[in-house]
Parts: sequence; C-alpha cells; structure tokens
Amino acid sequence: MARKLDRKGAIYKNRYTFISLMVILAMYFIATSYYDPNSVVRQGSAVVTGQGAPKIGGEFSVLNHKGEPVTENILNDKYSLIFFGFTHCPDICPTSMLVLNDVYDKLSETQQSKLQVILASIDPERDTPAVMKDYVKTFNDKFIGLTGSVDQMKDMAKKYLVYHVKKEPDENGNYSMDHSGFIYFMGPDGRYVKHFSHKDKAEDILKTIQSYVRK
Repeated sequence: MARKLDRKGAIYKNRYTFISLMVILAMYFIATSYYDPNSVVRQGSAVVTGQGAPKIGGEFSVLNHKGEPVTENILNDKYSLIFFGFTHCPDICPTSMLVLNDVYDKLSETQQSKLQVILASIDPERDTPAVMKDYVKTFNDKFIGLTGSVDQMKDMAKKYLVYHVKKEPDENGNYSMDHSGFIYFMGPDGRYVKHFSHKDKAEDILKTIQSYVRK
C-alpha cells in the first residue's frame, strides 16, 4: 500500500511535467499528420499533402466534350487553366468560368494559341459529353470540357487534390455538389505552376498568365 501511495504521490508532484509531455506528444502527432508525405489533410476547402508544396496533377484517362478519349497528354505543349466544377453549379462555377473567359479574351491571339482553358466535371453522372459541350460553349467555344465515368473523374480530381462531395438528394432526386473552387495553372510540360482561388480577380490572374505566356 505504501508503494502505491508513493507512486501516486510522485505522479501528483510531477503532474505539470506529465501534462506538458502529453501536450508535446499530441502536437507531434498533429504535426506528423501534416508533414508525412503519405498523409492527406483537408484544410478548409483545400486538400494538401505534407512536405510543403503539394503534388498536383498526374495521369488521367477521361473524355473531352466531343466524346473523344483524352489523357494527361492533352496538357502537353500548352499552358492550361483547369477548373473542377459541374454544370448544375449555381454560383462558383459560372462565376469562375466568366472570370476565365475574361482572362482569355484579354490575351493576344499568340497567347491564346499557347493556352487552353479546361472545365473538368466533378458530377459526371449528369455531365455527359453533350452536356459539357453545350455548357462550355456558353462561355467560350474554344474552352474544353472533360468528363467520363464516376471513377475516372474521381481519380482525376484526386490527382489535383480537389475536395468534392455529393450532397443528399431532395425528394425529387435533385442534388448539388460541395467542392473546392481552385483554378490550376499548369505548364506546357503538364506540371503544376500555381493555383488561383475563385475569389481572385481576372486582372490578377491575367498578370500571372502574361508573365509566363509570351506575346
């Protein structure tokens, strides 16, 4: 009994040291969840990986708005602005597409020939190639729409670290999508350059594009 009391007394006397140690351990586990290269952590509306700069992009196999199979090779030899959205989106998607059209229209013909704007669907169940074709041409007939099977588009979205969730349908079967609203700027080698928020202004995006794409 005496020993038990002594041990309890020792813990009690050093309780602040013990609490500090537990806090340090908790902070360590939180930190490793952010910086482990194999971990993926959602921060707000964005999904990021550990080790600093996120690894965005990669291989994909989908359909364009003409129903033609395309892969990541579509990004070769041109700069690309890629936005993940869906045609039934009520606000962020059409607003972002209008911003992208504004940016594209203010580029010279030479710059336009070196840049492509792509809308990749996060709702392929409704966004068929025909639906995507009609949608993208309402903004600009040079824009490209990408869709495919649910698994294909989910895989592509994952490669670009896009957060998206299908909301519960209403009594009529209608539903919406909760998703991040980033525009990804990719280089002519298909690699990530930087991204923009849907809140960024067209003139700010334009300045960045013009600093990379020569006239």
